[in-house]
Amino acid sequence: MVVANRHPLRATCSPLLVFLFILFCGSAAHAQYEKRPAFFLSGGAAIPRAPDWFGDQWKMGFNGGCGVEYVLMPHVAVTGSFAYHRFRFDEEGFLSEVEIGGPPGVEVRIKGDPVIIYTVTAGAKVYLFRIGSYVSPYASAGMGYFYFSSGGVEFFVNDIFYPNPVANKRAESGFAMYLGVGVDVNVVENIFFFIEPEFLIGYTEHENTRLFPVKAGFLIIF
Repeated sequence: MVVANRHPLRATCSPLLVFLFILFCGSAAHAQYEKRPAFFLSGGAAIPRAPDWFGDQWKMGFNGGCGVEYVLMPHVAVTGSFAYHRFRFDEEGFLSEVEIGGPPGVEVRIKGDPVIIYTVTAGAKVYLFRIGSYVSPYASAGMGYFYFSSGGVEFFVNDIFYPNPVANKRAESGFAMYLGVGVDVNVVENIFFFIEPEFLIGYTEHENTRLFPVKAGFLIIF
């Protein structure tokens, strides 16, 4: 069943209000470091959440990305990033949702392609406070471009391919928004280790796509 999208502006209102509140509260934060550009690399896990067929029929995947950051004020930095997410097909999850079988002596197999998601986003980080001289928790939010390519599912009966009546390949793009929290840890001069769970939503056609990336990586200040 196709479910209509909620209006993007209405759906993003609450997360944006939360982030603006955090931005206001962060105005009393201590300085993180000087106004200098930085580059970061990250990788980690990604949990598919919605639509239901995505969350149920594709396994937890991985993500990788890179980006730049520039501190505008002692507690606020702007960011630009690219991220790649890949999810493997879950055959057991698919079979639990779709009843497929055949008479005795007939072998029915399925093969699914991965789901690929790309995002290109611009956003902001708000450093909330500092713990000692090395640890800085922060909140982040941003928006940008979302590309989604869902793997098709192929059916084989006695090793003979049959057209797929259930799940077809599809590629869509749309507006993306994310909201996250994280922490920077100064490991050596000008190098920080960070970890950041996020909520990412893509306003794709028919149904919104939602996932939870968990990123870890290094931030290098120039």
